[in-house]
Amino acid sequence: MSADSEQDPPRYVVLKASGSRYAYVNDTHERRTVTRWDILKANGWDKAELQCKRLNEEYERGQTNG
Repeated sequence: MSADSEQDPPRYVVLKASGSRYAYVNDTHERRTVTRWDILKANGWDKAELQCKRLNEEYERGQTNG
């Protein structure tokens, strides 16, 4: 995979199974769930997306600094 033409997939992703009321923030490198959010309560989906975004930003900062 060329670094110029393609970007690596994000380390953290939000997943939701069909019919489930939960959104999962998953670590794709360690293949584990970081957090489970109830999307039917108080902006659960937004919280999952925000946590995922912050974790990816933190991971990218660590990659560029290290």
